[in-house]
Amino acid sequence: MNNPSELLNFHYEWFLWFMTSGNYSMDDEHQRREYEQLLKQWTSYFERKSYMLDKVIMKLDGLLNSFPPMLCDSDKNNCFKIFVHHMIDICFKPGKKLSLHRWK
Repeated sequence: MNNPSELLNFHYEWFLWFMTSGNYSMDDEHQRREYEQLLKQWTSYFERKSYMLDKVIMKLDGLLNSFPPMLCDSDKNNCFKIFVHHMIDICFKPGKKLSLHRWK
């Protein structure tokens, strides 16, 4: 799996299977920290590679839509919020340049 496109697809599918399943209880501090750590590990793959981050951003709707339907205070909603906040942090870090012109 040396092809960047294959690697991105692998990471995308991995996220869909493990991070949107709703198996994490946000009431349990250990599980919440585990979810946050897995999310950081997942994004560390493409965070420093702008061309890969661009591709993840282009697939962001699919990632967001993969979270199960949620209630306001549900664990699923908290996973969604953690993911969105983490992606915002990555995309708007000082000095981060996104190639918005390629998002057509």
